[in-house]
Order: sequence, then C-alpha cells, then structure tokens
Amino acid sequence: MYGLAMGAIGGFACMLSCTKLKAALGYDDSLDAFGVHGVGGTLGAILTGVFAVGAINGKSGLVDGNASQIGYQAIATVVTWCSRR
Repeated sequence: MYGLAMGAIGGFACMLSCTKLKAALGYDDSLDAFGVHGVGGTLGAILTGVFAVGAINGKSGLVDGNASQIGYQAIATVVTWCSRR
C-alpha cells in the first residue's frame, strides 16, 4: 500500500518537473533525465523516511511515528547530491 502511495506521489512530481519546472527554468534536457532521475530519486529517498516499515528494515518511518528517519534520509540525500563529481 505504501509503495503505491510513493509511486503516485513520485510519478506526479516527475511529471511536474518534466513539464513545469523545465519550462520555468529553461534548461535543456531532451530526455528529461533530471526530471525523472534527479527529482524522482530525491523524492523517493526522502519518502522512504516517511513510509519505512520497521518490520521490513528495522527502522520505522513517519507513518509509524518515527520522525527522525526523515532526517536521516534527508542527510543521506544531501550527501549524495554533494558527492557528485
């Protein structure tokens, strides 16, 4: 159920980034790689902190009452973005 919610949110965000964000910022991305992989991957990493289930990975997310997992996911996402060469 949570995977379906993540997919719906991520798909909508990717669609908006490929249409509205690209037009607003005017960058050239003919394959929409940034809109799908950059935005979708970032959102997916952060939403993992929202929908994480303790029975699967030992750490619960925001829906199970653990707000700190979003912070960990956000830090990991920022580190990943900053470590790009």
